[in-house]
Amino acid sequence: MDNSITIVYFDNKSYLHNMYIGCAITALRAVSLPVATLYIDEKNTDASIQSIQSKYIIFFLSLGKFATFEKACKFIPNDAVVIMCHYAATHFGKEIMSNFPIIDYAVVGEFDITLPCLIQLLIDGKDSSHCLGLLIRDKNGVSYTGDRPQIKSLDTIGFIDRELIPRSSDIYHIFASRGCEGNCTFCDRNALYINSDSRQRFRSIKNVMLEIDSLVEKYGCRFITFSDSTFCGSENIIKRLDELYFELNQRKYWIQFFMNLRAEQVDNDVLDRLHKLQQVGLSRVFIGIESFNESDLKLYNKNTSVAINKKVLKLIGDLNCEYKDYVLDFEYGFILFNPYTTMDELDNNL
Repeated sequence: MDNSITIVYFDNKSYLHNMYIGCAITALRAVSLPVATLYIDEKNTDASIQSIQSKYIIFFLSLGKFATFEKACKFIPNDAVVIMCHYAATHFGKEIMSNFPIIDYAVVGEFDITLPCLIQLLIDGKDSSHCLGLLIRDKNGVSYTGDRPQIKSLDTIGFIDRELIPRSSDIYHIFASRGCEGNCTFCDRNALYINSDSRQRFRSIKNVMLEIDSLVEKYGCRFITFSDSTFCGSENIIKRLDELYFELNQRKYWIQFFMNLRAEQVDNDVLDRLHKLQQVGLSRVFIGIESFNESDLKLYNKNTSVAINKKVLKLIGDLNCEYKDYVLDFEYGFILFNPYTTMDELDNNL
């Protein structure tokens, strides 16, 4: 087998999933081995797996593609080192490894340091039990090496490697942070950060702008989505929006960009900043309203209230969203009903 790495994934339509794969490729630059990616669907599973010549196979597994992963495990060469990453590995790694003996390791949580650490130890023939953040198969079953501290400065991890991940549009997605200050029950954006001391960690705006600069220079990028669950935290929103405006206003290029915010973050001061950002390319803001029933908001573990939601909508409704030849668009997240919704609550949402 080749002394190389192949990242296998089963979902080529989720831009978030693809971005995480790009983060893994960036992390693996620290290891002096070639890295390739391979997309597998249910129609070509056996032939695709059997075509892999790499010694190290990394499965990037999201929950929705488990059946294809299960089928792929039947065709993995016995002499390959098989590692599992991402959400399923983090939350169900021990159960999966118990049922699939072909899996040697599972990376729990943030993988930027753990993944290259493991690969390097394997290359050097050293004991992998010293690498934190791992589930390891040994003679006694599956053991855990212990929690790895989270990366303190996101500016240190490098930009997403986009060369080997699919891209289906002219929109480039950027992570300007990790995690979220919220903990909504319908969302998985904190799922990888189970050992987090703080809900959300942010890259500096200067570091984010360096990535945008590189996308413009390398790909001629003109459209960007900040794909964080929320671009700002409640404590840094004004500072962060002001810094973004300052940096974009210094650039000679012009990009159109989108961002997400939380309803409880929006007030007149924030809207003033959004209006300024519109002048340097902001064209859409997504805000999670979710419901006009307090019982729903409690069920979803939202930090907002019906009163706040209504106030935010009125503030936006009174805002002059026009600038030159385009309008600043606001898009809303809304969950019309759930399994516990009564007819009165449904009527109220409608």
